[in-house]
Amino acid sequence: MSLLSGISNLFSRAKLAQDIDDELQAHIEMQVSDNIAAGMSSEEARRDALLKFGNVTAMKEKVTGADAALTLESLFADVRYGLRQLVRNRGFAVIAVMTLALGIGATTGIFSILNAWIIQPLPLKDPQQLVIFWRAAAASPNEPAYYFSWRDYLYFHERSHAFQSLGASFERGYALTGRGSPRVCTVG
Repeated sequence: MSLLSGISNLFSRAKLAQDIDDELQAHIEMQVSDNIAAGMSSEEARRDALLKFGNVTAMKEKVTGADAALTLESLFADVRYGLRQLVRNRGFAVIAVMTLALGIGATTGIFSILNAWIIQPLPLKDPQQLVIFWRAAAASPNEPAYYFSWRDYLYFHERSHAFQSLGASFERGYALTGRGSPRVCTVG
């Protein structure tokens, strides 16, 4: 029996009990078939098979106990073997632990960022009422011509009664150089 099926048997007792019942019944039926082939009547064959097989309930408990013991014994043996190998090869153990720590840390960090930015909704009472406004040129009203200054923000903050609250952000452009031509990137 594989380790995974043994562990799953620990948590799915109903399925295991049904599998054991099916297996025991199959063994009894095979003995009945052998007895009938030997010349017994069907009633005698069944009675003899049940007598040879013994108490079915006791056999179920014995098989279930052996399954759980083998699974746990195998698990503990695998853990002990793994620890012995890690102690024997300390360099490999250090690299394996560092790789796992780096992988878990990176995954946690990426998930935290994605959770904060994408998965979780904005921490606002009514996020559907959030608006962004800027000054635009008449030729292209959907693109900002220039953004407000800090003074403009303070002006709107003090005099505006149309908004429940105001917030501000900034965007700054940088020219990144390296191999090839420079690229303009914005941060904001």
